[in-house]
Amino acid sequence: MRLDSDQTLIWNRACGGRDASGVGDRALRDAIGLDGLIQNGGVPNGFETAGDDWLDGVIGFEYFGLDDSDRLQAAFVARLAAAPEDFEPIADADRAGEADTQELLGRLMGDPAAD
Repeated sequence: MRLDSDQTLIWNRACGGRDASGVGDRALRDAIGLDGLIQNGGVPNGFETAGDDWLDGVIGFEYFGLDDSDRLQAAFVARLAAAPEDFEPIADADRAGEADTQELLGRLMGDPAAD
């Protein structure tokens, strides 16, 4: 699944782990965080590493109606379309952060236009 530009900005904002006021933003941030820990070291390691925050990750999955991480991105897209008010508006800082990310990726991939 490919995300559109606003979906990518919201997804990347959640990956940054910053505090968020939108219930959808918090759920996405927490679900992505727990998913990353599980993908990195397995389920037991994920919950152990998450410490007291593991429950927030589980609640994040439940917000998106998931019982596993395989469909998180698709569930995010569907929920954003159904309840955009649950997510903070896209801010200039989100767009600037995405531009920085794309520039860094270009440099890492050897794109001369990124220099």
